[in-house]
Amino acid sequence: GFLRWVARDLDAPVLIHMLRSRLISIRGSKATAQELAEILQSRRARKGREEHVAAFERERVAVRDRLRTTSHTTAITDRLERVDHHEAEVKRILDLVPERHSTVADLAEATIRFLKTFFRSGSDTDARALESILDRLYALSDIELDGQPAEVAEMLASLMRRHRVGISAAQEGHLYAVPVSRAGYSGRPVTFVVGLDEGMFPGGATEDPLIPDHDRREISPELGENQNRPGERVWQLLRFLGSIPGKATLVANRFDLIDGRERYASSVVAQCREDLDMENPPRYAPSFTLPEAMTESEIWIAQRDVDRVGEALLQRYPLVAAGAEAQRHRLSPGITRFDGYLGQARPELSLTNGEVLSASRLERIASCPYRYFLSDVLRVRPLDDADDDDHRWLNPRDFGSVVHEMLCDFMKQHKDQGDRPDLERDRNDMHALVELAASEARKRIPPETELSYRADVGRLKRTMDVFLAADSASDYVQALEFELRFGYSDGSPRYPSPVVLELGDGLNISLRGSIDRVDVTRNGFVIWDYKTGSAAPFSRSDLFDGEKLQWALYALAYQELINGLPTHLDVDRSGYFFVSERESGRRIAQAVPGRDELARRLGPLLSMAEHGAFLHYQRIDKKVSPCRFCDFRTVCEKERRDRDMLDAAMESSVPGEVLNDLQQWLTL
Repeated sequence: GFLRWVARDLDAPVLIHMLRSRLISIRGSKATAQELAEILQSRRARKGREEHVAAFERERVAVRDRLRTTSHTTAITDRLERVDHHEAEVKRILDLVPERHSTVADLAEATIRFLKTFFRSGSDTDARALESILDRLYALSDIELDGQPAEVAEMLASLMRRHRVGISAAQEGHLYAVPVSRAGYSGRPVTFVVGLDEGMFPGGATEDPLIPDHDRREISPELGENQNRPGERVWQLLRFLGSIPGKATLVANRFDLIDGRERYASSVVAQCREDLDMENPPRYAPSFTLPEAMTESEIWIAQRDVDRVGEALLQRYPLVAAGAEAQRHRLSPGITRFDGYLGQARPELSLTNGEVLSASRLERIASCPYRYFLSDVLRVRPLDDADDDDHRWLNPRDFGSVVHEMLCDFMKQHKDQGDRPDLERDRNDMHALVELAASEARKRIPPETELSYRADVGRLKRTMDVFLAADSASDYVQALEFELRFGYSDGSPRYPSPVVLELGDGLNISLRGSIDRVDVTRNGFVIWDYKTGSAAPFSRSDLFDGEKLQWALYALAYQELINGLPTHLDVDRSGYFFVSERESGRRIAQAVPGRDELARRLGPLLSMAEHGAFLHYQRIDKKVSPCRFCDFRTVCEKERRDRDMLDAAMESSVPGEVLNDLQQWLTL
C-alpha cells in the first residue's frame, strides 16, 4: 500500500483506503485512522504533498465556520486539536517519501521506517511476515538504481509482489495451495485448479521493469523472456494435469458479483479438454446458492452464522461487537440506554437551564428525540464523505452556503443604493457576482474536474435567475435586514446577547441564530429563510407539520429584538423562500404563532430531556418521514416506533411522567 501510494504520486485515495482498512496505526488518543481518512476524503485531498496538507486547512476553515453557529464550543475546540494531531501524523508519513530524485536504497529505507512506525501487528503470523518483509527490503537496498520516487516505487513494488511469507511443504490434514509451476509433486488424489477465468489465466506478458526482455537475451538465454510467460503457464498446467494420480477439477468464475457482469472460462479449459482427451464437458454450476446475495460483501454477511463466522468476526472487530450488543438491547422488549433512555433525571441535559440554543437544535429534538440523542448528547458525527459524482462540484450544503453568501452581499448592495433588484437590469451583475463567489469557494473546496466546476457555476447562475425573477415580482416595500445574527459575540453589534423567549408556565429558552432576511410590507415585518433544496418536507397548510420550528422561533425572536424600538409595525408572517430551479422561487409563509402553541409542542420534549429520555418515537403520520433526510438513517430507521407501539414493556420501563410527556407529544 505504501509503495502503491508513492508510485501513484501520493494519490490520497490510496492512503484513505489503507487507513479505512486498518492497515495503518495512528499514535495518540486524539487521532484515529477512521477520522483521518474522513478528513482527507471529505476535504477532497488528491495527488501530491500540498493536497494532503491543504485538506487539513480546509477542514479547519469548516470547523471554524461551525464555531460561529453552535453552542458546543468545547467540542469544536477539541475538534481543532484533533485536526492538528491528524495533520502531524500525515506529515510524518509524507516526510518518509523522498521529494525528488531517489534510489532503490532510499525508498527501501523509507518503506522500512514506514512499516516499523505505522504497521500494527495483530498476530504472531503478522509479526513473522513483518520480519520476513523487512529482511527482503534490507536485501533490496543493495540495488543501484535511481529515478523519480514514483518510478522507483513501482520497481520496488514489483519486486515485493513476488515475495512470499509462510511457504511450507505439504502437510497431512491440511490444504496445500501452490502456484501451478510448483503443483503436482505432493501425490494427492484430489486437486482443484482455481482462477481459470478469462483475463486472469494465463495472464499477460508484462515487461520486467528492472530487466526488460532485450536485456535478458543479452545477459543469458537461461533467464527467459516475459513475453513467453503465458505460454509457459499453459505448458505448466498441461504438464501438471497429465501427471497427477487422481482427479482434478478446473474452477473458473462465471459471474462477477461486484461488476455485475458475466465472465467466461479461459480458453485453456477447452485446450485441456482437447489435449488431455477429457470425456466430460465442462460443467458450470455455482458452488453455493445465495439468492439474496448481490455483492461479495453480502456473500460473507449471508454466511455469518456458518461455522462460527459471526463469532470470529466479533472477536476480530471489537467495535462491531459493541454495535451488535447495542442492537441486541435495542431490539429487546424493554427500554434501555441503547434506546435513548438514561434511566434517571439528568439536569445537565436540560434545554431550559439557560444554555443558549439554536433553532436547528430544537428542530432535531422535535423531529426525532433519538436523533438528538445521537448527535447532541453522544456527539456521534456521521461520516462526511465527499460526493464522487464527477459532474458535481458542490454538495447540497456547500451549494446552499455559497447561495446564502451571494444573496446577502447582493441585497445589501441594493439596499445601500436605495433600489430593488430587477431581473433584466441586474442579471449580468448577478452572474459576475457568481463567478467571483465561485472562484473564492474554489479555494476552499477544490473541484474534481473543471467540467464539474463549470456545471455548478451554471447551476448557481440559474438559481440566481430564479431569485431575481421571484423577488422582482414580490410586493414587499423594503428589504430591511440580511443575515441578521443575534446571540453571537462576533455577530451583529446590535444584538450580541441571546434572545430569551418566555413561552409560559415557567418554560423559557435562550435562543441565538441568523435570520436570512427581514422584509417590510404594508402589514408588518416578514421573516424569510432561504432554501436551495426541495419544498417536499414543508407543508403549505401548516408549517409546524414536519416539526419545522425555525420560522416560528425566528419570528418571535425578531419581535423581541424590535420591542422598544420606534416602530409601529410587528412581525406579520414568517416562512421559507425556495430559490432552487426545481421550486421556481416558491414562498411558504404563515402568520406568527402564539407562544402557547410553541410551548405546547416543545414542552413535552424539553421535559423528557430533563428526565434523560430521548426515545426513538416519531410522529410518523406526517407527509415526509423524519428518517428520509436523517444522517443516521442507515443505523436505526428500522427501529423507530410510533404512537401505536406504546406497549406494556414501554410502560413498565419508564416513569409515569416520561410516559405522559411522550403520549402528549405523540398526540399533538
